[in-house]
Parts: sequence; C-alpha cells; structure tokens
Amino acid sequence: MLAASLFYYSWVNHPHLATLMKWLIVAALLSVLAHAIYSASGCLTGTHHGLALSMTIIACVCTGVAIFSQGTKVRATAGFVGVSLFIAALFIVEESVPRFFTGETISGRMPRWETTVEFLGDSPFTGLGLGCWGLVYHGTEVLTYPTNVHNSYLELYANTGILGALAFVVLLIIGCKLAWDIIRSPRNHPWYGFGVGVLLACVATLLVGVVESAPVGVPLVGTNDYRYIVSPAPWVLGGLLVSAHRLICKTDECYDRER
Repeated sequence: MLAASLFYYSWVNHPHLATLMKWLIVAALLSVLAHAIYSASGCLTGTHHGLALSMTIIACVCTGVAIFSQGTKVRATAGFVGVSLFIAALFIVEESVPRFFTGETISGRMPRWETTVEFLGDSPFTGLGLGCWGLVYHGTEVLTYPTNVHNSYLELYANTGILGALAFVVLLIIGCKLAWDIIRSPRNHPWYGFGVGVLLACVATLLVGVVESAPVGVPLVGTNDYRYIVSPAPWVLGGLLVSAHRLICKTDECYDRER
C-alpha cells in the first residue's frame, strides 16, 4: 500500500505528464498481456477476476479514445484493442455472467453480506483487520471457501474500518468534481477521449465492486498458506483520473471556456 501511494504521487506530479502517460499505457498493455499468458499457462489458480478487471479498465479507456479521438488511425487502433480486451474479459468471467442476469449472483452473496454487516457491527471503528475477513468468517485459522466478501465496499470496511470508509467517501466527492470538469471540457481537446475513457473505467469498477472484491483485494489460499494481495486498482484509477484532469483542464482552452 505504501509503494502504491508513492507510485501514485510520483505519477501525478511528474513534470512531463503527457509523455509519461503514453509510456504507462504501453506498460499497462504489456503487463496485462504477460499476466494473461502466465494465467493461461496454469501457473496461477483461481477465477482470475482481477485480470478481467484490469482488462476492463484498459478496454474502457480505449473505448473513450476510439469515440472521441481526432485521428482515424488512433481511433481504429484503440477500438480494436478495446473490443479485444472486452471479449477476453468476458471469456474469463463467462461462468459468472449468466448467474448475474438470473439474479443468482446477488442472492448467493446476500447471506455473506448480511453476516459481514453483523461482524462489522461488533467492530465498526477498526473493522476486521487487513485480509482477516476469512479468519473471522470461518472462526478458524484453516481458511476454506469462501475467502472474501464478494463486495468491494464491505471488503474495504472490513480491511480498514471507519477511516477507510470515510476516505472512500472523500475520494468519491473529489472524483465527481474531477469528472464534472472533464465532461465540461472542450471535446476537441486531444486528451478528451482519454478522459472520457477513464471515467468509463471508474464507473465500470464501481459497478464491479458491488459483486466482487477484486477492486480492493484478492485472497490467495494455498494448501498450507494464506496471502492477501492488496489491489492497486484504486491508486491506478485515481492516478488516471487526476492525470486526465491535469492534461485536459489545466490548459488555456479550459480556462478560456470557464471565463
């Protein structure tokens, strides 16, 4: 979490943000590709919903670029990458999609959510401890399925307590202000499509968070070990949103429009 925070502040305060963003976009595509190949090789077990979320975030950004970009080649390339990643993400979660539309996803998670709310009622200020939901839920050190809340908001509260919940509310308020500035900025701005894509990625992640814990953290349970991986998604989305706002709204066009 400390490394993610340092990365975020180094990112958004970079003196040459436009150049940095271009390199980060390439790095994100390569890292997701490497993750996908590694998962397909069978080295990683599980549902890979974190990988599907990463693909969805990049696909949303590409969608915004494909719709609002000025260059034909850029739009075509972004559209192709976006559609390909959307299809790949759907392929990864293909078993979950039918259950979502039949209501089985919500009904199956509801008892777990209700139990978690009861747990948090006993410790509303401190939460359950970072990565400790499974331990509290099962009441034993031997963690079996289920290993997470399957709800990012309850997962965040369980991990960080009231301070994390308040931080999330502040993040939403600031994020809505930045999003409004981006939407109202000139549509002919070269980074406008990127900004819209980032907003789509934020909305998609917030929706995914209702039924998945991947945007906050992912538990990995082995035969004799348990590891909790804190998701970098909040820092990445925050960095994308702040960067898009700086690239679009910290320009003469935006200030001229506001005046």
